[in-house]
Amino acid sequence: MLHADGNYRWVLTRGMAIWDEQGNAYRFAGSQTDMTDRKVLENALHQEKELAQITLHSIGDAVITTDEQGYIKDFNPVAERLTGWSAEEAKHRPIGQVCHLVDGSTKESLENPAIQAIEEGKAISLSNHPTLISKTGEEFAIGDSAAPIRPSEGDILGTVLVLPD
Repeated sequence: MLHADGNYRWVLTRGMAIWDEQGNAYRFAGSQTDMTDRKVLENALHQEKELAQITLHSIGDAVITTDEQGYIKDFNPVAERLTGWSAEEAKHRPIGQVCHLVDGSTKESLENPAIQAIEEGKAISLSNHPTLISKTGEEFAIGDSAAPIRPSEGDILGTVLVLPD
């Protein structure tokens, strides 16, 4: 809606009519609510999310984010290449199913650092030179670090796992 100050405003318009038995409207009621501040905030949030997605997909290391249960939420292209899983296939799967880590020397399975970060509530890094086994069986010597994602005050919302090749 064009405002008196010359700017356009987002407006939520609601209306209703009361009808008589012949189908004629005889009373109307309506309201208009200025939604501009909400729309501005929604647009800013959308732009921030898009910037975060672009940043995640531009990083040269594999980056995987999980929810607080360890299920994958996001997966960048490097993570796709190293794990052999597409982002769509990986989404909502347990991190341990998609990101299989073994000790580089003994080939024994390792607990996923993302799960450790959730359990311990702190950043984790494996010191035994982990190897990532891809979906196709290909092996990648990697570094790793996982950190819990949490608001400034509050519970853990998930983790971010970074795997440099």
